[in-house]
Amino acid sequence: MLRSPDKLYSSNPDINKSGEPSSMTTRKRKHDSDFSEALKTFTSEIRCTLHSWKKEIQDEVSGIKNNLDLVLKTDLEKLNASFAEIKLEISSVRQEYHEIKKSVQSLNLKNNEVMKQIIVLETSVQFNSDQCDNVQKKTELIAVNKKSN
Repeated sequence: MLRSPDKLYSSNPDINKSGEPSSMTTRKRKHDSDFSEALKTFTSEIRCTLHSWKKEIQDEVSGIKNNLDLVLKTDLEKLNASFAEIKLEISSVRQEYHEIKKSVQSLNLKNNEVMKQIIVLETSVQFNSDQCDNVQKKTELIAVNKKSN
């Protein structure tokens, strides 16, 4: 079995019963109203500080928002102007394309007509050449027949 150690120190476990030295003075405890007043003052100062920080942050965020709105507005205006210009250019290119297409079709038709006329002329020239050859042969035959007669 374990035993408790012998009493080596003679201290009193009850602090209130022990004698207080004469050099020690007791202080009065501050009243709760002093603490609550200090707490109210501290709380008020913290609130004011937080409120001013909040206002500063809101002002900065508002400034950033206004700057972004301005930048976005100008960029949107530029994009709209560019878009309108591109639409006009596309319309112009379409119109030019249709004009060129009509011109090419007209040139194709004229080319076909010219080719037909060339073919007609070639056949006409060939026909005339054949006729001329026939007439020449006949004249040569007549000339040969006259000589032989």
